[in-house]
This record gives sequence, C-alpha cells and structure tokens, in this order.
Amino acid sequence: DAAGQCWVIDFGLAAYLSGSDRFTTATDQVGRDQERATPAPHLTAGNVVGTPSYMAPEQWTSGIVDERTDVWGLGATLYELLTLERAFPGDSNQAIQHNVLSNDPTSPHLLTKTVPRDLEAVCMKALKKDSAARYQSAQDFAVDLRRWLNHEPVAAQRTRIPRRVWLWARRNRAWAAAIAIVVLLCGGFAARELHSAQAREREQRREGLLQQVQNVRLLPHQVTEHEDWLEDGWTLVRQAVQLRKGPDVQDQAAALLAGVNARRAKWMPGFRASSIAVDAEGRRVLIGGTRDDEARLWDPRTDQLELSGLRGSGPVTFSRDGAPWQLVCNSGDRFSLILWDVTHRRIVRELRVARPANARSAETLGKSKIFLTSDGAFAAATTALADGSALVTAWETSNGGVIRQIAQVNRDITALAVSENGSFVSLGDSNGQVSVWPLPTGVPFPVPSAGRTQVESLAFGPNARGRGNSDKTAHWLLAGGDASGKATIWDLGRRVPVTTCRGSYYNIHALAFSPDGVTLATTGRAESKLWDIATGRLLLDLHLSDYMTGIAFSRDAHRLATSMERNQHPPDVPHEGMLVWDLEYHRGVQSLRGLDGQIAHSKICFA
Repeated sequence: DAAGQCWVIDFGLAAYLSGSDRFTTATDQVGRDQERATPAPHLTAGNVVGTPSYMAPEQWTSGIVDERTDVWGLGATLYELLTLERAFPGDSNQAIQHNVLSNDPTSPHLLTKTVPRDLEAVCMKALKKDSAARYQSAQDFAVDLRRWLNHEPVAAQRTRIPRRVWLWARRNRAWAAAIAIVVLLCGGFAARELHSAQAREREQRREGLLQQVQNVRLLPHQVTEHEDWLEDGWTLVRQAVQLRKGPDVQDQAAALLAGVNARRAKWMPGFRASSIAVDAEGRRVLIGGTRDDEARLWDPRTDQLELSGLRGSGPVTFSRDGAPWQLVCNSGDRFSLILWDVTHRRIVRELRVARPANARSAETLGKSKIFLTSDGAFAAATTALADGSALVTAWETSNGGVIRQIAQVNRDITALAVSENGSFVSLGDSNGQVSVWPLPTGVPFPVPSAGRTQVESLAFGPNARGRGNSDKTAHWLLAGGDASGKATIWDLGRRVPVTTCRGSYYNIHALAFSPDGVTLATTGRAESKLWDIATGRLLLDLHLSDYMTGIAFSRDAHRLATSMERNQHPPDVPHEGMLVWDLEYHRGVQSLRGLDGQIAHSKICFA
C-alpha cells in the first residue's frame, strides 16, 4: 500500500518454510501480543494449491517446496511480461500440468524479436524444471536482473569476450569512445602504412617486370621447343599493366613490336638430309638426299613429300624456271657430277671433270665439296689429287662447260662457294685461309683471316653499298663459318672484314644471305642463328635441332628452311629431316637495318 506494507491476499497460497516458523507473534486490535498457529505446509490434503500456470513442477509432484519454487513463479511472470503469453498455456489443469512437467517454454525471442538475449537467458534459467538449475533464491534472481539492467554479463549464460567488451563499452561510454578513437587512428595509420608498403612493393615488382621486358628485348632472342622470346615479353608486359598502366609500359611494349621472331611452320622427320632450298614463291621446299636417302620435294598445298628417285649427297636448288634440281656425284663415273631434275626424274646435265694424271679414286671424289648457286646457273666441285693437292672446277650448268680449273698445291680445301652471277669462286681450307678467284680468269686475292681454325662453309651475298661500283668485287659480301662457331663477313671490294658473328657453340656447316644482303643465317651443331650483317648482332637463336647440314631463305626472306642429318638431343627434339620456319621481322614497328655508321638527323627523309 502507500505506506510500503506488503499484504498477502490469498492466504491459501501461503505456507511455512520450516516448523520453527509455525508460531508467530501477532498484535490484536487492542495492541496485545498473542501467538497464533498457522496451517501446515500441505494446507489442504489431497488438493492442488496455487494458480496452475505459475506452479513449479515440484508443486505438481508433491516435491520439496522452497525458495526456488517462488523463483519459478517469478520466472513465469517475467515470461508473460516479455511475451504477453503464458509460459505453459493449456485449456485445463491437466494440459497445463503436462506442459509444465514435459515441455520447455517457447523461446521468448521467437515470440518477440525485441527481447534481448541476455534477458531471455535470465528468464529461461528461472524456469528450469530442475530446481537445482534455477536461481537458488529470489535474491540471486534479482542480482542477475540487475546485472542485465547495468549492462553487465549475466550469470544465466556464458558471455563470450566480444560480448563482454560490448557490454563494458555500454557501461563506460566515454572510455570506450576514447579507446575507439585511438584504435581507429592506429588502425588508419597501420592501414596507410600497409597500403604504402604494398604500393611500394607493387611498384618495385613493376619496375622489375619492365627491366625483364627490356632484357628480353635487348638480349639475344631465342626460340626453342618451350620458349618464345616474344611471348615471354608480352607476358611480362601484361603483368606490368595489371600493376599499373603508364607510358613506360607503352614504350617497352612498342619496342617489342620491332624484334625478329620465328614460328615453326613444318617439321618433317624420318630421313637424313644433306642440303635444302626454298622456291621463289616461298612455298615449295627441296630437301637434298644422302647416300641412304633420296631427295624429297615438299609442297605445303598438299603437305606431301615427292621422292626424286636418286640417292646421294649434294646441294639442291630451284632453277630459274622453277624446276627442282640436285647436284650429286655420278656413281657410275668417278670424274663427273649429275644435275638431276627431281620432279621429272631425269638428268638435266652431266658436269665432267678433266682427268688429271694424279687424280685419286672415285671414293675420294664422292667425298669432295660440291656447290650449286641458288638459281642453278653455276656449279663448282673439288677433286683430291694424289700428291695431297686439290683441283677446283667451276661449270656453267646451261651447257656443261668448264669456266675455270684451279689447282691448289698442298692445300686441303674444306669449303667453296660461287657468286650468283658466276663472277667469283671462293675457297677455304683447313688452316682457316680464304681466297677469292675471279671467273673465268683473273688474279686471285686472299681475304684477311683472324684465326687458323678450319673453314667449314662459305657463301656470297649482295653488298648494297657496292651497287653501281665499276669494281665487280664491290658488289659482293663473303661470309665464312669455321669449326669454332665463328662467322666472318668480308667486304670484297675493300678486302676487309665487315663484322664477326660470335656465339655459336660448334661448327658452322652452312651459311645463307637474305636476298637484301642485310641478314646472315648460320647453322650447324645445336642451333641456327640470324645475324645483323652491319653490326654482327645476334637477332634470333633457333635452338631446336642438331647437326643441321643446310639452310636457305625464301626470296622474300619470310621463310627459313633447315635440313638435318642426325641428332644427339633427347627424342622430343626434332632430329633428321627438315624444319621450316615462318619469319616475322616486325609487328607494326619495323627496324630498318643495314647501316653500319651513325645516322645524321638531317639525312632522314620519307619519299
């Protein structure tokens, strides 16, 4: 009431907790104290005393009734306050009794979403069926409720650390705000430093990628079975762009467009080849035979090999009218060569050597050096003499006439070549010496040599700087490859070396000039290489086969073919047969090569 006095209305619900409490002292209306006896705890034998929806399980089962029974009633009341529904509803006392004894109340949060989880836990702990699991007194119940009101962790459930921190922050808002500001500042500073560190790392990685692109661009380009310098370069550019775009990436990407590259167009294995040639259209490839294999003609339109019907080692070419020819030693005549038409399987011309008295056997002639110009107009061969000297014979194939015979006393001729117009023949020997003989007559002259390594191959090429010069020697460049892997290019007009190409590991077995005289192709052991004639710079390394015997450009220099005799590399590397490459000199940005001096700005102009 207004005076703060608690009145018990329904005395039928009241009972003593112990026998000692049965007698109490009361004051009557006149102010006299007198003792009064109260009913026993069971109150009414055989009857259920209390309101069913708020009665604890022990009240239904005649168990021990104590303070925890009151906690149950308080919990049921709190449940109804939170959800506006009774914890154990039922249409009859029996139904309510069944729910109280057998079923748990529905979670308050499911009935009312706004009920806090901690308050729900407090309420549900008060409604535990086992009295030992409830709050042991109303005071404990009140203490836990007070914890919830004060935003403290409740004893009704285990509170995890994040929840404890959150509750502490609600109790100490000022401290929480201060700590939050400090954490945010520290976090922002750390995030900034992390971002800066990541940015620096990305920039360093990007600079490293650009340096790798530059290395790919400037170092010798290589194409192997599993590597392609251009693809490697573009992969690095794409990785750099993903980190950050910029003009420096664009510059490196544009520079990649100017390099020489090659893609394998055809590999035909299964036979040995001594030489190779490509027709004027750059499509058909003629492959020279050996002692055990016939010459073959490959046409990419049908992708078929046409056999020649003739075995033997020797140079091959396409005549001026496009007929495929091979020049081989005549097995029936030890002092003649046969110029063979591969397509028609007939002899085009028999080239005979004048029989000197001291000539060796036919077997030695069969191992002599034989040369045929790229159009088949001129040929040359060496014949060993009994005194250890050699006889060099040059022919014009149109009539089989001998242009000139050159006797080389005490000289082991290991390589020879004839210029395309038949004006000169060049000889190289086992001592590294190279000489040039005019045809049909004229005084020979040597070219300077820097070593004494055996000359393995020779080739003439056009000299763009000598065009229009009345001296015929100025029209030609001469290239020689030796057993050490070095190729030397001479300017015959000036009698001086133009450049030296170093980088091959083993013997250079064959040489070929590009039709414009700007690029030199070398091949032999382990690799084929393309060189810039003006500077001697290695343009491309085709490291994909072994023991190449011949190499040839197409007329437009966009196709390169090599012949192979055998291979010592693993089986997955092409061996024996022939390889055809498609050359790509630029991809929109072209390098104009051929000049060996500095270019003045005022001397550059466009037509």
